[in-house]
Amino acid sequence: MKPEKPNVFEYSDYRSFLRHYFQYFKATRKGFSYRSLNLKAGFKSPNFIKLVIEGKRNLTEKSSRAVATAFGLNKQSSMFFDSLVQFTQAKTTSDKQAAYERMLSSKRFREIKQVETDKYGFYSSWYISAIRELVCLENFEESPSWIASRLTPRISVAEAEDGLNLLIRLGLLSRSKAGKLVQNNASLSTGHEVQSLVIAKFHKEMIHLASTSMERFTKDEREIGSVSLGIRSSDIKELKDRIFRFRQELVSDFGSRDKNITEVYQFNIQLFPLTANKSGGSK
Repeated sequence: MKPEKPNVFEYSDYRSFLRHYFQYFKATRKGFSYRSLNLKAGFKSPNFIKLVIEGKRNLTEKSSRAVATAFGLNKQSSMFFDSLVQFTQAKTTSDKQAAYERMLSSKRFREIKQVETDKYGFYSSWYISAIRELVCLENFEESPSWIASRLTPRISVAEAEDGLNLLIRLGLLSRSKAGKLVQNNASLSTGHEVQSLVIAKFHKEMIHLASTSMERFTKDEREIGSVSLGIRSSDIKELKDRIFRFRQELVSDFGSRDKNITEVYQFNIQLFPLTANKSGGSK
């Protein structure tokens, strides 16, 4: 049985794509080898692409295009492959974020990765999770204009409508027998690379909203506090465990009060070092 040709738009790691593409050529082309592939790409080393696949070498912009040409990728696929290389090799969250945004600009990628794209969308905008909680309000109106008017900072009616549709597609909202929107406890698992990326972005957005809340709300409406604490390195795990348990208690105690809900609040917790690590510098 002839193996299926790998589709670059189905991948979020270019090394996996290269590995599968090489295996495909190996099975369908007589005499195909790393040596012949490197020669076609113009690389002096007969093992360069093999080392790239194994993660021992990286691709530059120039070598990325050479590989795309050697594999016979068309213009659209080559452009996506270039973004895929940048996404895989990015060393900072911001660089990875920018590369993934370029990947999302590809219609074919969005179509193939619709579910993953939707999950990314959930964490990409702060108001998506807020809309999900709005459904629990006793006076909730399934109207994009009403939703837009209730959130702060204000969002557009189009954003509210898109948010509702996204939550329904993800299974986070569904309709009761009476036709009313209700919450579901659906899972939002994604690939590790994408998940860590979007969750970091989500936290940054919420931290930014927290910083602006001091100007947007009175003291009676919000609570802002902080403490600098000297601790032993061995205490960090216990401290994180206590924070985790406290967060669970809040969700359990207040989340079970499902009647007469009138507002949606965001609760953030941050714990981070103010001293450089022993190796000589902050991370």
